[in-house]
Amino acid sequence: MTRQRIVILGGDLSGAMAAAYLGHHLPSKTYEIFYVNNGPLVKSEWCASSYSDLRKFNQKIKIGEAEFAKSCAASLKLGENYTGWGPSSYINSFVDYGANIMGVNFIDLMLQQGLYNSIDDLIPYSLPVRAAKEGKFLPPDTKGRPIVSDFDYGYHFNPQAYASLLLGRAKSFGVEMVQTRSISESADLIINATGTPLNETDNFMSWIGCKSYTARSLAPQSSKLSLTTDITAKDKGWTLTASDQTQDIVIDFFFDEEMGEHQHHCGRLSKPWSDRVLNIGFAAICVEPLMGSPLRLMQHDIERLVKLFPPNLTDPIEREEYNRQTVSTYDRLWDYHALQYASSSAWQRDFPLTAKATHKRDVFAARGRIVTYEEDMLFRDNWTTLFLGQGITPQRIDPFAENLKAKDVNPQLNAIEKIITQALRSMPRHEEFIAKQCAARRFAYK
Repeated sequence: MTRQRIVILGGDLSGAMAAAYLGHHLPSKTYEIFYVNNGPLVKSEWCASSYSDLRKFNQKIKIGEAEFAKSCAASLKLGENYTGWGPSSYINSFVDYGANIMGVNFIDLMLQQGLYNSIDDLIPYSLPVRAAKEGKFLPPDTKGRPIVSDFDYGYHFNPQAYASLLLGRAKSFGVEMVQTRSISESADLIINATGTPLNETDNFMSWIGCKSYTARSLAPQSSKLSLTTDITAKDKGWTLTASDQTQDIVIDFFFDEEMGEHQHHCGRLSKPWSDRVLNIGFAAICVEPLMGSPLRLMQHDIERLVKLFPPNLTDPIEREEYNRQTVSTYDRLWDYHALQYASSSAWQRDFPLTAKATHKRDVFAARGRIVTYEEDMLFRDNWTTLFLGQGITPQRIDPFAENLKAKDVNPQLNAIEKIITQALRSMPRHEEFIAKQCAARRFAYK
């Protein structure tokens, strides 16, 4: 039987991720996979900060955490610290603040007890937020109580080194590395990860956002290795700072296309997969690196492709379903980014919202509930922290919270805070944990 040929055109990190993932998951007797090396990565700095699910992606392609950390100078990330986007700074972590008490949502309980004035009042009840502020880290205790076992974490790392690690793994899975794009002429499927759409006829839907950026790498600017990606609003844009084991990555984004060294335009293709060309990564969507979005979209698109992979690459059924799910995910993520902009008091600008984004904001403002949509990539916890952090407080509370008494609630609040305090005492500093467990060769925090 003739094998179907898949050619991956490299360019951004999604190409290396696709090579490793497809090489591991697709049977070699059915598919032959080629990766075309196009040199240094496009917008690599945008992928230096991950969401928590990159850990699962690495596990699926047999990359251990210690190997990843040492090879890619990875540090740990407990959330994103937003400064200037709301009434006060806030950290959006990978788990909700507090815990449900007597079946009542934590924020409703705090409101009912008169204990909530701003998101700062929730800090005592979040282990990852407090650990990030104190610069401490230990992985979740899988055998411990829920509060010390159910948080998650991501990474800050060197994307170029990660690409090299991925391609090495892809080669071990049987993916062939080539230098010429001419091999794509005989491909049954071309995965375009060059950073720009391959088909000039593809329609590009533009989104409102920043229009230029400047990225730079610096020697570590602090003796403490941060556990958050820092997102700081400024008059004419915002700045992202992420620190791995060896360097700080700083990206300045501007609303003016003339202010940054590089121009970019947020938006997406209307149809990422057309005929035998599948655009992924920055070739399919340009969304700014808030909540690790670019890297996370790459991961989800690749995993979705494998789940829907057609037995015959000329069959349009799976292709159309891939486009439907992918575009829906892109649009729901853009709702989140647009709400970040529109809810912020940092800029006097008009950021239009979709009807779904407006409805989601209005429902939360009225009742504290998060409306869920199909293919929504971010979790309820992320949306809740976004709204609370940017000063949107629910006007009504859960009726089940109305009859709760302080004498029943306070002991449980004290217990949550005590569990977190005890857990923090046993945690080493972030730099100490890295040094003992997974230091890279040029670890800068010895």
